[in-house]
Amino acid sequence: MVQTQQDAVAQLKQSQQKLDTLVDELAATLPPDSAQPLRQLESRWNALARDDCAWQRDLSGGGSMSSLVYASCLDARIHERINRLKILLCEGYGSTGECSASKRY
Repeated sequence: MVQTQQDAVAQLKQSQQKLDTLVDELAATLPPDSAQPLRQLESRWNALARDDCAWQRDLSGGGSMSSLVYASCLDARIHERINRLKILLCEGYGSTGECSASKRY
């Protein structure tokens, strides 16, 4: 299946919303002294992911595929982040494995 730029942007928006929801849920379960650093870390992670994907986009030479390259890259980074964070919703912050909360993501 060929992904269009419009499809990629729509998918990216959904993925970003999912990550934002996960971060909000995770922050609500963390001790207050850990929730604020999580939010700061997410801001820095987001900037790094966007910079990385912009670099990859620029490798494509700025052609018609550049927007698709960027959106696909960022969507992949967001999914990686979701997979890393979702386990922290579980008992012992994932030390016992996946749980129903993490499986929602």
